[in-house]
Amino acid sequence: MDDFSILMSVYNGDKAEPFADALKSVLVGSSIKPTQTVLVVDGPISAELNKVIDVFESDLTVVRIKDNVGLSNALNIGLDHCNFDLIFRMDSDDISTPDRFELQLEFFKKFTNAAMCSSWVAHYDETMLQYLGDRKLPELPSEVHRYSFTRTPINHPATAFRKSFVMKAGGYPDTRLPFEDWWLSLRVIKYGGEIYNLPKYLVNVRASADFHARRSGIKYLISEYNAIYLMHKEKIISTKWALANLLIRTPFRLLPKSALNIVYKNIIRKIF
Repeated sequence: MDDFSILMSVYNGDKAEPFADALKSVLVGSSIKPTQTVLVVDGPISAELNKVIDVFESDLTVVRIKDNVGLSNALNIGLDHCNFDLIFRMDSDDISTPDRFELQLEFFKKFTNAAMCSSWVAHYDETMLQYLGDRKLPELPSEVHRYSFTRTPINHPATAFRKSFVMKAGGYPDTRLPFEDWWLSLRVIKYGGEIYNLPKYLVNVRASADFHARRSGIKYLISEYNAIYLMHKEKIISTKWALANLLIRTPFRLLPKSALNIVYKNIIRKIF
């Protein structure tokens, strides 16, 4: 149980310094070091990012993909290279707290039937100096299940899961559409997996300046429609909740980008 893999993906849109900070938090700053750290390089990347990989390469299992395939597909490829059943997700620009792995390992030892465990996260600006807010989640499986009707019931960068269960549920969706974390969660729930969230901040998330802006506009709305349609087709979200999500989300996606940040902070986070 003390053996576990980290699963991380990096692509050309990432920046070298945050990427290095993310790796340091896993490989240097953690109270318990991972047994294996799988890094999927999703397509060609910059020389600066490659230099960061060179620094840490002796501690990494590097999987390079010739062409960019998107996060969800990259993580599926990475899953095949994870040697241990317990897998911790890690984003390439976020910071895990020193006790993250220790606390989540303790959880899985106690709750041996749990399929997935996430936690609260704190949001910071790109410098990781200015606190912007947080994302708290319900703790128990029954609460998580209800929460999943309208929004992602985990914080993906703070999630750990059992590979055996996730693979049985179908893994990540084969898609470049949004909501790969919501999609995965609904698959796990459909197959009877219990999802928990620890009421602690175990990851500090770096929020880019265009974080909310990227979630607005017709193009994003169409991708959102397609994702919810396919989740409904897969029967992991009901007709009622598919329609409800589309009706609720549409007005927010059509707001001007300048207004979306305020609405996201004060309204959307409380609904979704």
